[in-house]
Amino acid sequence: MRRFWISQNWGFNSLDFVPGYLYYIWLVLSIAIIALYLISPARHSVSVLLEKYFWGEKKKIGRPAAAGVALVVALVFHFGAHLFGEGYIDLSNFAQRARPIIQWHEFGATVIPYSLYWLLNAIGLEKIVAAAWSYKSLSFISGLIYIFFTFRIADKISDDIDDKIAFLFLTWFSGISLLFFGFIGKIPMLIGLGVIFIDSLIDLSRARDRKKLLLIWLVAVIGIIFDLLFISVLPVLAYITFKSFFKRHQIGRFVGSVAAYIVIIVGIVVLYLMAVGDVGLSKYILFPEGKSPETYYGLFSLSHII
Repeated sequence: MRRFWISQNWGFNSLDFVPGYLYYIWLVLSIAIIALYLISPARHSVSVLLEKYFWGEKKKIGRPAAAGVALVVALVFHFGAHLFGEGYIDLSNFAQRARPIIQWHEFGATVIPYSLYWLLNAIGLEKIVAAAWSYKSLSFISGLIYIFFTFRIADKISDDIDDKIAFLFLTWFSGISLLFFGFIGKIPMLIGLGVIFIDSLIDLSRARDRKKLLLIWLVAVIGIIFDLLFISVLPVLAYITFKSFFKRHQIGRFVGSVAAYIVIIVGIVVLYLMAVGDVGLSKYILFPEGKSPETYYGLFSLSHII
């Protein structure tokens, strides 16, 4: 039963790789955290303590301490095998005798770890080890960025301390966190950029500052240079940009919505056209019919709809 409901949901399928005892610990903690989010418990010593060290006068001590503990846990329990995603393909791409293949649609997410690989190899690490630790190091760094910005986001989305704590723990204990345990791949870097984007977006929604809008566009451009997957933020950017330039609320909402729909439709069409015949790009696209080896898993298949 555990296997069925996890494997059918991309939001939870990372839990397939968690040992049984850790899975049940995660399950109990998740239920407790969700319960905390749904109810309004009386103010208690734990929330007062966390408020002081995470958002209060002691946050300069509490936040680095929490991040330090998380880093130690990630280092101790880091991935020993890299079957999830394209880990071994990425490692062999760096460690081969020829120059690595750097595809345009994942340029930054390949160049940065390769630069670190070159440095680690130059100081004496064996090729495979250097390749692994180039990605692992960026996974750990992305995790620290994720933790730092979830503190900021939690502080901005609610004034209630229990809501802040619930949000913080829900994000920390989600399946996303496994990406920061030395995961070999590009996704951790994109998640790190993603939380920076969300934090900037919240700032812009509170104050229509053109400088903040430019910052969000800068983060988006960097994200797209890292990996084409980051184009998923373009509809949001179109909407928030039009709303920033139109003063009247109703007009801004209408034009922004229309722009977002146009960008979504045009973006999907362009992406599908570009993906036809491009093996590297088509791996990001789910076609109406499934791709080998999962020929059953298509865009409108029951498994995907579930």
